[in-house]
Amino acid sequence: MSLEKMYESFFTIALDMACIATTDGYFQRLNPAWTTTLGWTSEELMAKPFLSFVHPDDLAPTLKEIERQKNGHIVISFVNRYRTKNGEYRWLEWNSTHAVDGILFAIARDITENVETEERLKKSEAKLLKQAIELKALSEKMEHLANYDNLTGLPNLRLCNERLDMALATQRRKKSQTAIFFIDLDGFKEVNDTKGHAVGDMVLKGVAERLKASLREGDTVGRIGGDEFLVLLPNSGTKDEIAKIAIKIIDVISKPFSIDKEDMCIGASIGIAISPTDGTKASELLVHADKTMYDIKNCGKNNYAFYS
Repeated sequence: MSLEKMYESFFTIALDMACIATTDGYFQRLNPAWTTTLGWTSEELMAKPFLSFVHPDDLAPTLKEIERQKNGHIVISFVNRYRTKNGEYRWLEWNSTHAVDGILFAIARDITENVETEERLKKSEAKLLKQAIELKALSEKMEHLANYDNLTGLPNLRLCNERLDMALATQRRKKSQTAIFFIDLDGFKEVNDTKGHAVGDMVLKGVAERLKASLREGDTVGRIGGDEFLVLLPNSGTKDEIAKIAIKIIDVISKPFSIDKEDMCIGASIGIAISPTDGTKASELLVHADKTMYDIKNCGKNNYAFYS
């Protein structure tokens, strides 16, 4: 078999789309793979400028590649879309020689399945990423709901206990002390019953803001029940310093809350327990501070006392 016939045989049986074209825009020869891939006969493809089969969005880059070939450059892995006989488009990847005497020799491979698979993977990845973001947001929301009071945004009893345990662990290492305040609002039930829950909720929010503004950086204030609050003072200092904070809290809570042009007046009873003197476990301190708070309520309210 002559060399020419061998080339002809390779051209004919090649699975990729082999072609000879001119730089003025027409196919001169096409192997059978073109018809297999696009559905057009060789005669139909050669009867029109090859650019007429290119997707409109790919015309500009295709023309640019042809100009590069005219200037002596080869084409490696250039991608565009060609129209099939049924009106769809197939993605083709081109490799081509530079132009020789106005003639181009090129091989195109149908990569449509690869492109579509990649697109599906990108969509799947985007969907998975979106789901991961949504799950993270849901997890954060659930964690927030598990640790914070929905009305005031303050830490709830669960988170207060965690922070108290941490403070007690630090206290043991540093040989310091930790104080907790068990606070019950005086007169709040009357406001809630006579003015309604909406007004009562506004008062609770106001109490939360005032408590936060009264504490040091690093202290914790939480809402642990209807009108009950807990204050945690790590490295609390002397009894006199603790008493000053209690007095400040009673003072700010006793100031009227102006709601709908009406003043709501309440007070606060505070029971105080200090670790390690009054206990070294969170449960002990909470019980002692709670008991002391009720002692205050039974002795005139709107005051504070240390556990004894």
